[in-house]
Amino acid sequence: MKKVILVGPSLQALQGFDLSECKSYDIVVGTNKVMESELAEKVDFDVVFLNTTCAKYYCNKEKFIKLEGKTVFTQERHDANKLIRETGYKKIYDIDKTWEKMRKQFSPHVPYYGTAIVSYLKDLCDELFVVGFDFYLNGFSAKKNYVEGYYDLQDKQKEETCHSIAKDLKYYSEHIVNDDKVILEESVMKCYIESRSKHGV
Repeated sequence: MKKVILVGPSLQALQGFDLSECKSYDIVVGTNKVMESELAEKVDFDVVFLNTTCAKYYCNKEKFIKLEGKTVFTQERHDANKLIRETGYKKIYDIDKTWEKMRKQFSPHVPYYGTAIVSYLKDLCDELFVVGFDFYLNGFSAKKNYVEGYYDLQDKQKEETCHSIAKDLKYYSEHIVNDDKVILEESVMKCYIESRSKHGV
């Protein structure tokens, strides 16, 4: 794996970034329901990472059609196994080891999936460029801040309480920001700094 770009769903953190630049990267990575969003019309994704909720969503063969031709990663091994059984698709893998290691570090909370994806990818590529992540400056409740079609959370309050953005920010400061292989796009870095200030990290 060489130059990789990870594209998140935050409109705020995508401001000023020309999505056509994704073509200059060897591998373009999206997350969760990106193929249901308007980003799929603008970016040719090679890889899609699915959290457990999205893995269940795509167990439906008709819905999975949008992922065909992509390399798919799931959060946990049992998600990958179920998706393979239900769809018959073979290019499905998981980041189970990374996820479980980080869950123990973040306990009793769980890391945001985007943090785990960055942690996983940075060890596999020569360069990881991150765009479209805002570190939930306004929380999940501000759905208007994200690309249309990406978020469909039924219980936003429950989703927010199982995480601790302060722990994710601390993880970034200790393991990601100073890694020479990881580049946070200008708007992403701005959101990172503002979020650290907001949460006192």
